Amino acid sequence: MERIRRSHSGFTLVELVIVMAVISVILSVTIPMLRGMQNESQLSKAEGDLKTLKSAITSYWKNNGNVFPATIGAMVNASPQIISEPPKDPWNTGSDTGEPGTYAYINGIDATAGPWFLACTQGPRRENGGGGGGCGG
Repeated sequence: MERIRRSHSGFTLVELVIVMAVISVILSVTIPMLRGMQNESQLSKAEGDLKTLKSAITSYWKNNGNVFPATIGAMVNASPQIISEPPKDPWNTGSDTGEPGTYAYINGIDATAGPWFLACTQGPRRENGGGGGGCGG
């Protein structure tokens, strides 16, 4: 009688478990690093947007009789048009402001200091005080 030889090519269960363990260790190190890079990019975007808003609000002030815009969106319909669309805050989901995605904005006039405005992000503050983040939190 002739015996059939079977080739035992393939991976054992132990080898598969070892590979899965190595992959999970690599992922546990990589995922937090990627999250940190995402936060850093959101901070950079917010800083750039806030500089743009500062220039846009100042331009609106100068072109509209020393009056601040009521909202950031008001600069879209201004004459001359200051911005084409309001920039989106990467952290603001709209749950507390009623306007999803917009930066926080307030303005006023102080008896001694004169007119003022504040535009800020809902995101975190930079540790080194280099801008970005934090509307009073």
